[in-house]
Amino acid sequence: MVLVIKTTMNPTTLATGDTNLFFPLLLLLLLSLITFKLFSTKRSSLPPGPFSWPIVGNLFQIGKNPHINLAKLAQTHGPLMSLRFGSRLVIVGSSREVAAEILKTHDRLLSGRCIPDPLKVNDSKLHNLGIGFFDECDNNWKNVKSMYKGVLFSAKAMDSQVSLREKKVMEMVRYLATKEGQVVNLKEIVFTTAFNILSNILLSVDLTDFEESEGEEEGLKVWLRKFVEVAGTPQLADLYPVFAGWDLQGMYKRMMKLFDKICDSWINIVKQKRKRGIQILGQGDFTDALIEKGFSDDQINAIFMVSLYLSPVYPYINACIYSYSGICK
Repeated sequence: MVLVIKTTMNPTTLATGDTNLFFPLLLLLLLSLITFKLFSTKRSSLPPGPFSWPIVGNLFQIGKNPHINLAKLAQTHGPLMSLRFGSRLVIVGSSREVAAEILKTHDRLLSGRCIPDPLKVNDSKLHNLGIGFFDECDNNWKNVKSMYKGVLFSAKAMDSQVSLREKKVMEMVRYLATKEGQVVNLKEIVFTTAFNILSNILLSVDLTDFEESEGEEEGLKVWLRKFVEVAGTPQLADLYPVFAGWDLQGMYKRMMKLFDKICDSWINIVKQKRKRGIQILGQGDFTDALIEKGFSDDQINAIFMVSLYLSPVYPYINACIYSYSGICK
């Protein structure tokens, strides 16, 4: 018996199908070759490191435990090695000697900062304004740093803040006394105390209070936590710089919306201080010192945002909770 199979596809259709398949394969091959060429360019001038795959780089070798896997890679490739996170080149130092070379010997050459890409979008209100958001250690960065060093962290300033810290801690103690026999969220209470210490140093006012509900969807605490969450969200541009500035994930829009809400908490206070002027030269809080030195509102907003976003409030809270837990045991 002879079985005859009849097809409705003619040679022209088959040729068209082959052509449609050929161009995507050709494009994929070209992209792979270009990526490999970029990865291998000037490889000899880079520190040794594991082979990086096209497109993904060494992401699979980093895995979910980067600190452990980086230590293992350092045992094979040495204390200074080069990796690829996607298409982004990363040089990793993993010994005390290499850290000293990077942070001490060649600190000026290696002082550039990796700024989150959502903050690099045009007209950003934070990029190159707050001390934590400068690309380079230029004169503007030095001016902001000198204000921190001279006004906030000098020996005289630290001594003058002792009474403020004592006052805020006593306010916390008195508040806890009113909650005797009740369940309280100690983390929120400690956060409020530490945050108000910082806000009084900056503005001489409390920006939050103990009675703010933990479940509230609006408020300074909520906005700050959302800002930290959005800023820490992985970005496609972190791995592939070609997408930087496009805001494909909408993170810049969300961050700037939260930033404006946060700044509304103190912008009127800053305006009142500008209108009132400096009553006694050299006296006042950090805001008065910034106004005295001619800082703009945008600069002050960025400096305050960095002070709250990168402040020691969060590790201080964790340390307090850990200590209190040990005492209770």
